[in-house]
Amino acid sequence: MIIMKVFFQIILIICLKPRMGNYGLVQKAVWIVLIRFLKNLYGKIAQNRLNILFRLTKFWCYTKIAIIIYGLDIINAIEEDNSKNIWVSTNKGISKLSLNRDSSKIKLITVKNYNKTDGLQSNQFSYRSSFKDNTGKMYFGGIEGYNTFYPNQVKDTILTSAVIFTDLKLNYKTVRLNEENAPIKKSISETKEIILQHFQRQFSLTFVGLNYINPDNVYYSYMLTGFDKQWVFTDKQSTISFTQLQAGEYELKVRASDNPNIWGDNYSKLKIIVLPPPWKTWWAYLAYSIITILILGSILFYSSKWLTLKNKLAFEKHSKEKEKELYQNKVRFFTDVSHELRTPLTLIIGPLEKLVSDVKLNYKLEKQLEIILRSAKKMHALINQLLNLRKFEKGHIKLYASKGNIAGFAKETTLPFREMAKQKGISFEYISSQNQIVAWYDRTKMEIALNNLFSNALKATPSGGNIKVKLDVIAENDNPEASGSFVEITVEDDGKGISPEHITNIFDRFFQPDGNKLGNQLGTGIGLELTMRMVKLHGGSIDVKSRKTGEKEKGFTIFTILIPLGKKHLNPENIISEYRTSEDSSLYKNELLNSELPDIQKDAGDFDFESLLDENKEKPLMVVVEDNQEVCNFIKSLFVDNYRVKTAYNGKKGLQEIIKIIPDIVISDVMMPEMDGIELCSILKTDKRTCHIPVILLTARTELTFKYEGLETGADDYVQKPFSAKYLILKVKNLLKQRQLMHGHFYRNSIVKPEELALTPTDEILINKAVQYIEKNINDPKLNVDSLSKELALSRVHFYRKIKSITNLTAVEFIRNIRLKKAAQLLETGIYNIDEVKFMIGINDANYFRTSFKKQFGLNPKDYAKKKSFL
Repeated sequence: MIIMKVFFQIILIICLKPRMGNYGLVQKAVWIVLIRFLKNLYGKIAQNRLNILFRLTKFWCYTKIAIIIYGLDIINAIEEDNSKNIWVSTNKGISKLSLNRDSSKIKLITVKNYNKTDGLQSNQFSYRSSFKDNTGKMYFGGIEGYNTFYPNQVKDTILTSAVIFTDLKLNYKTVRLNEENAPIKKSISETKEIILQHFQRQFSLTFVGLNYINPDNVYYSYMLTGFDKQWVFTDKQSTISFTQLQAGEYELKVRASDNPNIWGDNYSKLKIIVLPPPWKTWWAYLAYSIITILILGSILFYSSKWLTLKNKLAFEKHSKEKEKELYQNKVRFFTDVSHELRTPLTLIIGPLEKLVSDVKLNYKLEKQLEIILRSAKKMHALINQLLNLRKFEKGHIKLYASKGNIAGFAKETTLPFREMAKQKGISFEYISSQNQIVAWYDRTKMEIALNNLFSNALKATPSGGNIKVKLDVIAENDNPEASGSFVEITVEDDGKGISPEHITNIFDRFFQPDGNKLGNQLGTGIGLELTMRMVKLHGGSIDVKSRKTGEKEKGFTIFTILIPLGKKHLNPENIISEYRTSEDSSLYKNELLNSELPDIQKDAGDFDFESLLDENKEKPLMVVVEDNQEVCNFIKSLFVDNYRVKTAYNGKKGLQEIIKIIPDIVISDVMMPEMDGIELCSILKTDKRTCHIPVILLTARTELTFKYEGLETGADDYVQKPFSAKYLILKVKNLLKQRQLMHGHFYRNSIVKPEELALTPTDEILINKAVQYIEKNINDPKLNVDSLSKELALSRVHFYRKIKSITNLTAVEFIRNIRLKKAAQLLETGIYNIDEVKFMIGINDANYFRTSFKKQFGLNPKDYAKKKSFL
């Protein structure tokens, strides 16, 4: 069994096919081993025979592997020395294979090559030329003789020496000492340390070992501490390269040996420092740390500050909301009070006007009444100022500018103030650089602005003082129409002046400088804000200069207004063609309430009121709906002489009264309990029985939204409290006159066209329906008031009142009127005779037809037909 295993191992070795001249040497090696094995087999048979066999086969396997690995090329002869080492002669010299034995295995640990430099006759040895004698001495023959030696006397001396560096390359280029950014200052062989920049991390080093007999048989290894963990074998390569080394300090160690398996402790070293890029240096990281700390600190600081500010803003927002709410409540209170004041003002101003104009009084009493009336109007003006501010806040104030002479306007505005200044012993002077200064301005709003400035000047100026109003043109290139041209209005007084700390707040609402007084008179604190808003509405500006009266200096105050000339700065919707009033001084002398009559036709009182009465000469019927009993009675007193007046004190009772009596006109307050005037008007204008009745709404509210709401519901007119008695009377007369003109138009025209009458939509539908029904059944003699009212879904009484109010005809007259108009149309054609026409319109009685036709058209049917045919 053992012999078979040995045989198979020998076959395995032979199959490895070494590069030999023939297989004889292998056979010789096998026989040497077999002989040695057989000599020892008998004495050691009891020992681990299998291990012996395995060791034998392993020996040859390792020998063959070593030969292949170390490239011993062509093997010429093989001998084994007494120390069990294998000596092999080749075409490159003699090689010694040393085996290391232990208890478990045999392994190759080293191969030593010898050549001509070691004293051999040559590197080329002869085939199968070897011999070992009894003393262990070995003989190997070569082409130039033979070599003999005792293997145990051949010492394996490992030659090691220091390595010197010969070259340094950066980016594949050799470094010169005089180059810019060169990492060495002297020869690389003398350099102990090189410092590389961050862009010099790709480099290579060349080195060489010294004192070797055969330089070609030198092996090198190196280790870069800080990067490599063990020595790196380079074989005989004397150049090493590095790429992309990280910043840091390294030490390069290089050693040399003539045996790649045996190295001494002698090595050369070179310190290599790779500098980091500027952004990775310690001071850069320090800067990063500082910046990070600063950023984090800033974030914490500003977060804390932002949180504090947020809380502060939230608190301020809450405070402002509270202030705004308080302010709104305050303004709402003043506005509500102002509205409430308008009603008693109506009761004061109305009767006073009537008393002053209608009653002949003695001079002293008349002057006292005029003083009362002026005071009431002044109070009315103050209320209007407060309400105007409210309009500004709600955006209901709009500019309506027209072309006019602002110099003449300003002069005329000063007229009443000159008289007041004269009474106080104050000099009031008006100076204008030109008599004609054409500008685009809103007369009403500019008058408010100037009146406030003049009034304040009078309040601030003591007796014996001076007030000057000056107008001048600041023109660009002497062209008033050019952009950048202004009219300058200055109001100057030599009163006590305003403290410097109060100048910036002078235009604030309710702000009253210096003890809440202007001169010796209390102010309201809203006039200057209103003035500023009116000026800015024109695209202008207002400025103030003042000096407080001192011990040595006299005080003064100068307000300067700049209004742009031309109209390029105005929006088209803010421009109107002309005012219905001009800069005539007589118009400015009109009393305040009379100036509220721009839409009234002044000749409305010229027509005869008797023409408004029906054939029974009854007075027009009026219903006054007003929750304030005093105002209601006052309105009644204005109309009781010429009207039949019925009153109601709330909207609900007023509606009942109106439906009950169907009046000719209704006057109603807006703000009332149970049902307000807007709702009352809406019900009246949508009801067939009452939609024809003219409605005038009275209100103390000035906001346009209330007026729009009232007019949208069908109100015929809107009168603001406090109203002028004459103004309200003219309004009523005009509405009734329009109704009378409509009656005449209906009665005179031979062809009924409801759309040509001034009817409400509901009335127009009703009349159209009535006319269509009559024309459809006009040939029916049985057509009467009952059938027509039934068709219109109205009671006989309500139909009668409705037709009477719209056409001023009774229901019977209305039907007859349409029959006769149809007859006239038929006669005008000349196709039908009188008898045919009579039956075609549903009248059987010839005498009745003839009499009614003549009453309607002034001619009998026959003459009417001849006249029309002749024409």
